[in-house]
Amino acid sequence: NLSGLQTQILRTLVTHKGRCTRDELTHAWGKKKAFEMSEETLDRNMSRLRKKLGGPNGEEHYLETIKGWGYA
Repeated sequence: NLSGLQTQILRTLVTHKGRCTRDELTHAWGKKKAFEMSEETLDRNMSRLRKKLGGPNGEEHYLETIKGWGYA
């Protein structure tokens, strides 16, 4: 099961055709809560999403970190 934040992160990635900056994702939770979501919270949720969406044997195929930019 995905949390509400994880679901919104995935929606944002899909809406942006699979590529988002960290800033776009920290605002994924809505303007009211964007200031509450730190980069640490984003990193933690991306890690959890990778585990939940991982391929066979725990491989991580679906979410890629683009260093210095964001995620794809």
